[in-house]
Amino acid sequence: MRWVAHIYVFFGLCLCTCLSANPAAWQGLYGSDGGKAAEDSTAIAMARGWKLKAEKLCIAGSYDSSAYYYARASALFEESSHWYLNIISGNGYHLSRFLHRKDAEHAFEGLQKNLHLATEKLGRESDAVAYTYHVKGIISAAISAYDDAIEAYTLAIELLTSRYGRHHLKLASVYNDFGLLYKSQGEYELALDYFHQAIYIYLNVPNDKQVLLANAYGNAGLAEKGRNNYGEAREYYHKALEIFKVQLGERHEKVIHSYHNLGNLYITDKDYDQAIPYLEKTRELLMEKYGAQSTKLIKIYSSLGNLYNLGLKDYDKAFRNYRRAADIVRDKQPRNRERLGYIYRKTGHIFGKQEKYDKALEYYQQSIIALAPGFDDPDITVNPEPERMIRLRSAQLTLKAKALCFEKIYQDRTNDLKDLELSFATRKISIELIDMILMNYQQESSKLDYINKKKRNYEKIIGIALELFKRTGKPIYHELAFGFAEKSKANVLLSIIQESEARNFSGIPESLLETGKQLAEQRARFENEMALAIAGKENKDSLLASHIQDSLFRIKRSYEQWMEHIETRHPEYYELKHNKKTVGIEALRSLLPDRQTVMVNYFKGVDSLYIFLLSQHDFRVVAFPSPDSLDHHIKQLVRSIKRHSSKGYRQSAQVLYNHLIEPATSFLDPYEKWIILPDGLLNHVPFEALIRHKPHPQSKDFNKLDYLILHHDISYHYSATLWYKSHQSVRPAPPFQNFIAFAPGFETGSGDPPVLLTARGNRDELTPLPHTATEVSSIGRVMKEHGIEHHIVIGEEATKQQFKSLAGQYKYVHLATHGWADREMPKLSKLAFAAPGKQAPAADFLYANETYNLSLKADLVVLSSCKSGLGKLISGEGMLSLSRGFLYAGANNILYSLWEVNDRFTADMMVIFYRHVMNGNSYAKALRKAKLEMIRDPQTAFPHKWSGFILLGK
Repeated sequence: MRWVAHIYVFFGLCLCTCLSANPAAWQGLYGSDGGKAAEDSTAIAMARGWKLKAEKLCIAGSYDSSAYYYARASALFEESSHWYLNIISGNGYHLSRFLHRKDAEHAFEGLQKNLHLATEKLGRESDAVAYTYHVKGIISAAISAYDDAIEAYTLAIELLTSRYGRHHLKLASVYNDFGLLYKSQGEYELALDYFHQAIYIYLNVPNDKQVLLANAYGNAGLAEKGRNNYGEAREYYHKALEIFKVQLGERHEKVIHSYHNLGNLYITDKDYDQAIPYLEKTRELLMEKYGAQSTKLIKIYSSLGNLYNLGLKDYDKAFRNYRRAADIVRDKQPRNRERLGYIYRKTGHIFGKQEKYDKALEYYQQSIIALAPGFDDPDITVNPEPERMIRLRSAQLTLKAKALCFEKIYQDRTNDLKDLELSFATRKISIELIDMILMNYQQESSKLDYINKKKRNYEKIIGIALELFKRTGKPIYHELAFGFAEKSKANVLLSIIQESEARNFSGIPESLLETGKQLAEQRARFENEMALAIAGKENKDSLLASHIQDSLFRIKRSYEQWMEHIETRHPEYYELKHNKKTVGIEALRSLLPDRQTVMVNYFKGVDSLYIFLLSQHDFRVVAFPSPDSLDHHIKQLVRSIKRHSSKGYRQSAQVLYNHLIEPATSFLDPYEKWIILPDGLLNHVPFEALIRHKPHPQSKDFNKLDYLILHHDISYHYSATLWYKSHQSVRPAPPFQNFIAFAPGFETGSGDPPVLLTARGNRDELTPLPHTATEVSSIGRVMKEHGIEHHIVIGEEATKQQFKSLAGQYKYVHLATHGWADREMPKLSKLAFAAPGKQAPAADFLYANETYNLSLKADLVVLSSCKSGLGKLISGEGMLSLSRGFLYAGANNILYSLWEVNDRFTADMMVIFYRHVMNGNSYAKALRKAKLEMIRDPQTAFPHKWSGFILLGK
């Protein structure tokens, strides 16, 4: 269901590097004889000896011989009715045979017989049944049958939990392999959950399995490396290394493997000098132990190739090492297509860097052939369908590199349109693979990490599409460029909103939806506790051993199983969830409200800035090199507004107008209403405050500057597709107009502002907000004047619980309170409410991830608080802020702040805004009119007082 059928796990990574993924480790955990205490006969003693020999051969990688001795042991155990040992040995035989021949069908047939035998002879709840499911999970994962692997691991966990409870060594082994499954797919956070749970058990359950603890540490290091957390990865690797040295000796394969991990980590971290000794030591020890042609050297030759290729720029040595690795794979592991695909891609990079593009293309084509079973065309102009590809992330990188070669040939040599078209077609498939990869991820964090790394891919294909338009004049290329820009934006937010809507329209019973909601709320609570604990603790082992970690893991697993259940039982939900298409130009035109509205869609790349301009009757694309000073002026604009620096503001506001608006001004000026879709750092820019004409350098009259807000109504959104969906949404609306406001106030009755110490030791001042009570009361009077039902909640009554229970019943929801943005941990961005049952100024917080579990029907949510629109900026995805969660929760429009705001001036502006709304103005026009009134007053004309609030929505 959730897994694309042709993604393969790299056998060497998933099977050979984890100690729990071999029969010896499992059998040590599952027991030697199922609890029997019978005297051994000569035959049984011989069978035990063969079993022990098979285990050692399997660990050494001699799978054919291992299978032989497992088979002999199993036969003798069966003759003597030692059913437990018979099944254990039989499972070892099927796994060893699979590792040798890659014959999954035969292995599954044997495992199914073992399941039947174990159930019949030992009972459905026996360890032998759990162990057999465990082995089935490993083999299923190895052949990309991920649904089967998840099901098998889950059954093993359920059986073992039922028999031993949640904290048993046998469970740790399954958790470790479950983590490896998720790690192989880039689900690093989910993988870490399982590795951490295994570590939790090894640290807290008395045992002598220090080697297994070290193995889990090493796997956690691999996952942290995947998340680019190199410091954490290094810490885990060293923990594993020290244990392996003590327990196994200096020359054991696990020690060697730890050296290899550290060397690879330093390559990834571009610390090549540190990488050299670790990799050289790995190579020497492996050659001494196994010989120069052993399959054990495939990875180290690949790593040395990377070292010479990426770091030392010695391409001859890099090529020789890649060739050694490829020769061994072709000779001894010809079915290891993924490893061949990897080596061929890396070899292609060598020639690409030397501008030997034809040779590079040959290797890239060989990589594609290895990664696309059934495709064997050596013609570099031909690509397979994306559905054929295995190991999608590796295939995407190869196709991207191949496309770049065609692009370089076009630019540097031929100027031939065919080369440009080949580059475009190849990049298009690579983008399709990105979509497929994103669809497979379960965790939002995994999606965000991946999309953050892939922004450059979209910039490249947009540039090629626009060049093709320039060469051919075909409008389709303009439309395709717009489509790719749209694909790059708010992809993750779109997917989770789509998932939420799919639940409501796929016939899932209300009781089941309520279960999911409760699990999501519990998960959010424990995630917040965990994030606070991470921020406040130094000792990670203590953290892993905590109740929070364990509770969060249980809730996540329950939520995961709930999701599996609804996807399996409600296939229409699955289809709706993944039917994620970006909106086209004509569909957008049909929803633009009038001929006075224009959509201004920015794409900010590393090298280029693109502006896509769309109205009811026209579509244009403006493209130009991204100015080197753009980021500097964006940061200076925000900094100068926040610090009331008039000189810095005037300079940056005018420069940014020239960069961001002037190139399209002839198109834009006639339109009164602008819908701006920012990108990257542009999310920080209040476009209303940009200055059209350069002011006099000595001018102090900020009410006389030519602000953009003087000429246009301006609103914002994350992407055109999300804007379109907000107009297509069939979310239930409140039956009538009504208004609710919350203003905790935090009055102390003393002169000293109360202070909260955060987890990091920062001082979050809960300064009194006396003007917020005036603000919401004044807005209430405006509502009363217009006959609008209103509910004003002030002071100690303005609790989080009150907000959660009441907000879903109102059309207008207004929050006048403190807000904090956390750029390091966006989940900890928060809004302050009064703490129930406590004297002021105690506070209770609504955290960002809790907003996703709200159920709102609001047409407008106003976050009249500081920094409610700020958070961690993810390239292409936008700001991970409080406002994002309210959009997901059901709000059609959100008014939020970009920086700290003064509660007195905010109160004045909000009252004016609502008065204009009640007089029939759109939200954008009402906000503009409120800001213009602020500008006319010299005391509030400087942009700090009015430009911080912006409108996101319809």
